[in-house]
Amino acid sequence: MKTKTVIIIITLIACELIFFFGLGKARDIFLNQHLKDETALLSSSYTSGITNARNISNAFYNVIINSDHGILQLFAEADKASPERKEEIKRLMQQKLRSIYEQQVKLGLKQLQFHTRDSDNFLLMSVDVNGSGPMISSKLTVETANRMVRYTEAFEEGGTFNGVRFVYPLVYNSVHIGSLELGVSAVYLAENMNSFGSGTYDFIVKKTAVGADSSRKPGFSYAQSELAENYLRENVSYEYLQDNAAVFGSIEEYLYACEIFKPIIQNRLTSGEPFSEHTVINGKEITASFLPISNILDQQVAYFIKMSRDNKFSYIVRLYQLALFIGSVTILLIFGTVFLAMQNSYKSEMLRIVLDEKLKEHENRLYIKEQMLFQQSKLATLGEMFSALAHQWKQPLNILAMYVQNMTDEEVDEKEKARREDIVEKCMAQITFMSETINDFMDFIQPSNSLDMKMDMVRTADEVLKLLQPALQKKKIEISVDSGGKKSVFASANPNEFKHVMVNLLNNAKDAIMEVKEKDKMFVGRISIEMEEKDGACYMRIGDNAGGISPEIVEKIFTPYFTTKKKKEGSGLGLYMCKKIIQKHSGDFTVRNENGGAVFEIKLPSVKS
Repeated sequence: MKTKTVIIIITLIACELIFFFGLGKARDIFLNQHLKDETALLSSSYTSGITNARNISNAFYNVIINSDHGILQLFAEADKASPERKEEIKRLMQQKLRSIYEQQVKLGLKQLQFHTRDSDNFLLMSVDVNGSGPMISSKLTVETANRMVRYTEAFEEGGTFNGVRFVYPLVYNSVHIGSLELGVSAVYLAENMNSFGSGTYDFIVKKTAVGADSSRKPGFSYAQSELAENYLRENVSYEYLQDNAAVFGSIEEYLYACEIFKPIIQNRLTSGEPFSEHTVINGKEITASFLPISNILDQQVAYFIKMSRDNKFSYIVRLYQLALFIGSVTILLIFGTVFLAMQNSYKSEMLRIVLDEKLKEHENRLYIKEQMLFQQSKLATLGEMFSALAHQWKQPLNILAMYVQNMTDEEVDEKEKARREDIVEKCMAQITFMSETINDFMDFIQPSNSLDMKMDMVRTADEVLKLLQPALQKKKIEISVDSGGKKSVFASANPNEFKHVMVNLLNNAKDAIMEVKEKDKMFVGRISIEMEEKDGACYMRIGDNAGGISPEIVEKIFTPYFTTKKKKEGSGLGLYMCKKIIQKHSGDFTVRNENGGAVFEIKLPSVKS
């Protein structure tokens, strides 16, 4: 009995140690993963800000410059014009561009600059931001765009402030005549990123990137960074610092937080890698995330920073402490019960069986709770990223709608006016559809209760094909629709969400066919849509002849973030979202290989006419 008691005590201590270290490891994994998620969220916010700025620049270039041959003609004439004529050309170009340029400035555009094909400045239009002058171009982006005659985009540091440049080569009558440079400042990007979540966003740049004597230059706009000795921040107003310090309660607490973080991040800043750190300041939990920024030479020269209140750390630690307490008490109770049960051989055997079952049940519940916590954290981050994406799409669509509608303002003959009105009507239909698609996507993230709706599959398919058929015909892809002779097939589904599914499937089929066409120019792509109603259910099958799906990946295509497309062409969420939409409507979504291609089958409950 004494030997058994010693064995039980040793076993108890061993179990306590294993449980303690195992649970501590799980806690560390959750904390590290949370820091990685915060870093990824900052990267996503920066990407959204850059995308927004790029869309504004592209809208300006495509709608105003590329379509206005009067601007290009004037710029091309300047190449061989006299000095007097060049000055007159500059005035004419400024008059044509001033109004729309000022509108773009309100959206965040920093400057507009024309360069000759030798990368010399020809015309500069800019506006002061926070008291700073125009960006002083190092011309690396401009020289690259002119030398390669291709679009160039890069971050560049400057003597007064920093920004991202979008440089477009200009061609008139098949002759390269120079380039157009558009840009936004780093301060604008930091302010714009504030719309993607609570916290403060800031920007710091290496002293070596802007020169050690920057403080003596006219128009100086840098100040010593409070976070790192070797970095400067763009000099902004005291009120701006107060706004940034809102998360801390006061500017003094903000400066104190910087002093606390300073030794923590010193070594990590030199690595040039993205990272996040967490600390507690005056009882407030603060997470600071750092995103490295590189210039056109791929040299890391700056960081975007986000500092925010973050209570998830204490929540995870409290959960760890609770689990440690419950687990320790449970283990003690189990071993105590086993020790007492050894006094009676019969009761010991019965209690051992019961306790084994209780232990397994407890471990399963603990595992399930850990998994739920992990998934909830991931889904919350994904929801924030989706919301940011929807927010960024809305503004470019509104800008595009404005430019499209302006096409009818010019005075032209009746025939040209009718043609333009027809184009505007079609473009606005496309923009409206894209805006509705964004709303449908957000409805999926925050589901509505109106699921019991009647939808005509045949009519819905016709509406989708009206939008996509021109693109399919341009790619010389044949498409057939077969409803078994029925004019209507009514199913229980939300029409807008079902259109989202059809658009995804048709675009995937088109992409698969185009991959085959790249290898076989004689290949004739075909897409088929079949609809029928039987046994109280409605079916739609969308198939192609692009060779089908490899058996190795057919089980993975409905999982999130899995894609066979190039990184920039696919997010891996399309089919996953389609399946979730169909399942939300009590339907089924499957795929199989058939007749030399892939066939996606949608099954929905039938609704009698």
